[in-house]
Amino acid sequence: MSDSNVLAVMGSSASGKTSLCCKLAQRLSEKRQNVIVVFCDPFTPAIPYILPADAPHHVSLGELLTRPVITQTDALAACVPLKDNEYISLLGYKAKESILNFAEVLPTKAAELYTMLRPLADYVLIDCATAFEADVASIVALKSADRILRLGSGNLNGVSYFQSHEKILCDAGYRPEEQLKAVSNVWAGQEYEVVAQQY
Repeated sequence: MSDSNVLAVMGSSASGKTSLCCKLAQRLSEKRQNVIVVFCDPFTPAIPYILPADAPHHVSLGELLTRPVITQTDALAACVPLKDNEYISLLGYKAKESILNFAEVLPTKAAELYTMLRPLADYVLIDCATAFEADVASIVALKSADRILRLGSGNLNGVSYFQSHEKILCDAGYRPEEQLKAVSNVWAGQEYEVVAQQY
């Protein structure tokens, strides 16, 4: 894998983070690229709504991140391959889980996991929690990914979220030079230039 194929995606609620990660994974898989999509959000687990109800999902991201030792075999076993697409695997929280189900996640564990995932796929896409400040795995992803995509939705909620996080994300630890910014979910008839000005 190239050294620049880990992408963290962050943004406000309903900005399209999960949809973008899924669509990008699909597009990369069409080019026969192996992709692991990590759904970090422990507050709203995404995998139960992406996979069919009967899809096996044995190891949660929370369980993996709170193990005393994580091996590359553990990381690979926790990935859920898509039944109809051999190039895409998903990693995230299970249905009915919350962050309270697990011991505290340490930044070193999240960093260790992302390091282990790099050689397992051509691309690793990390769907960060909206409230990334409350999720260690998201914070570490934003600080260690090769690129960060900051999505801003075309509504006042999205603009407010984007502006309120600007000061945090301009900190050198979040490498602002590696951040790509895009406006998503612009409504039909909405003037893109007006939305862009708000950002």
